[in-house]
Order: sequence, then structure tokens, then C-alpha cells
Amino acid sequence: MRPLSDDVVITEGNAAFQRVMDALSADEPLRLVLCGPKGAGKSTVMQARGREKDLLSQRKALYAHGQEIMAAIDLEVNESLLEQVAQVDLLLLDGLDTLTDQGERGAQMAALLVAERNRQGLGTVLGFDGAAADLDLALFGGALDGFEVAEVAPLDRDGLIEYGRRMAARHGEADDAPQLTDEALAALADRFADDPAGLGTAVRFLLTARGFDAGHAISAADVAEALAS
Repeated sequence: MRPLSDDVVITEGNAAFQRVMDALSADEPLRLVLCGPKGAGKSTVMQARGREKDLLSQRKALYAHGQEIMAAIDLEVNESLLEQVAQVDLLLLDGLDTLTDQGERGAQMAALLVAERNRQGLGTVLGFDGAAADLDLALFGGALDGFEVAEVAPLDRDGLIEYGRRMAARHGEADDAPQLTDEALAALADRFADDPAGLGTAVRFLLTARGFDAGHAISAADVAEALAS
């Protein structure tokens, strides 16, 4: 089974993703806020780093979403999760925007967690759906002082084509699977210019559910016909 990290496309516009992927082997704990629009790939790279083992490092990483942590606190369940997010070597905490949307309570929970992790010298990466200018660091009472804020951009056309190619490798592993041509990948990138998730879904549909013959070379015309129906 292909690791999730194979789906991460790193370009000039999201160069900070490489630092996330390398975080477990870094000399210093990574303290980083990834800002950018929904669909820019922040969750993908954070899940890839948080859910896959790094065989070259003894450090451990964990991916969690802010709402998952809030639910564990409110319902007084999943104590093991609360212990892990406080102690794991590298925490990838997604959904920072969903916490700030809750006002003082959500921001305070994030601030307390991050401050405790800072005290222990641990690494933390936060994901925020929105522009860096929309992130009010003052809400966190100094807990994010020393954090780098990196703005990441959605994939451009070339990046989307590469992402489509990686999705094709994931969903077209069978020997008798149809094949996406370069023109088909370009057509998909144009069609889903603002929706990488939709592109991935379309690739999976074309390769596994559309019913093309084994080894069929899927063309741009095939893409247009299949997705129009």
C-alpha cells in the first residue's frame, strides 16, 4: 500500500511542506503555523507526517484535529489522546481556525496546549484555513511567540498534473488498470483547478469505476465524456 506521503506534492508555493516532512529528523523542534486556503494540501502533509512512522528517527509524531481534542475535553473521553497531544515529540494539530472561531475558549485551549509543549521543548505544527493576515496571534497569549507563520499556496496547474499522476499511481496499481495519458491529466487539472480533492476523486472513478478496458489509454475526450455523464 502506498504511503500517504507519496501524495504530497511540494512546489515553490508550499515549500514549507518539506520542513514538515523532515521535522522528526530536524536538530531543533519545529514550531510552525501553516496558513492557506482550504484545499491547499495542509491536512494532507500533516496527516502524512503524523500518521506514518519515520524509520530513521526514534521520535514519534501524531496528527489530531482541534475539534477532536475539544470533543475529548467536553465529553471527558479519550484521555489517552489528551495525554498524547501533550507529550508526543511532534504534534500536527489541524483546524486551528475552528478553535479561534469558538472565541476565547477555543483559543485558550490551544494556547494552554502549545505553551505546555513549548515548556517541554517539543515540536508543534498548526494548520490554519485562512490567510496569515487573518490569524490573530494575540489570541494565544504569547504561546505562539517564536512560531514561524508560513503561507502556502494551492497547487498550480503543473502541481495539479503531478498530483493527478500520483493519484493515478495509487488507484491504478492493478496490472489490467486503464492508464491516464498526459492530455487526460492536463484536462483534469484544468477542470479541477480549484478542487484537488475533486481531481483525486475523478482519477479514482476513471481508473476503477468507469469501466474502461484493461490497459486503455484514457484521453482528454474520454475524461470529458465520462465526467459529463
